[in-house]
Amino acid sequence: MDDADDASPAMESATENTYVPLNHTVWGSVAKTGSISGGHGFRVEKKDVLVYVIKFDPPYRNYKDQLPAVVATQNNNNRDGPPWQTPTDGIVVQVVSLSQFTVVTGDYKGYREDRGFGFIAVGYAR
Repeated sequence: MDDADDASPAMESATENTYVPLNHTVWGSVAKTGSISGGHGFRVEKKDVLVYVIKFDPPYRNYKDQLPAVVATQNNNNRDGPPWQTPTDGIVVQVVSLSQFTVVTGDYKGYREDRGFGFIAVGYAR
């Protein structure tokens, strides 16, 4: 039995000549005040205490109803507070659309608290 016999349908379809749009990556670092510390392709709107709306500029493309994948983590919090963080400090990506996503951050007790964070978003280019 050779390797060609083991090919799954998913592997076979991935090698077909079909149109797939280019991927687009947006990354950034946001201070707890809502100011941009680094990155490109986005704007930040601090809606309320603890709620950050990241707006993609430009928005992602709608391709087969797939939203961009967003991953976020807290960072740079030692500059403004105690010199430690715990694994229970949190960040939640609440809502993702083609044009934006919403983030809520929290402290080690599970209470909402303004915190700096970094993120990366990958989706289909406009």
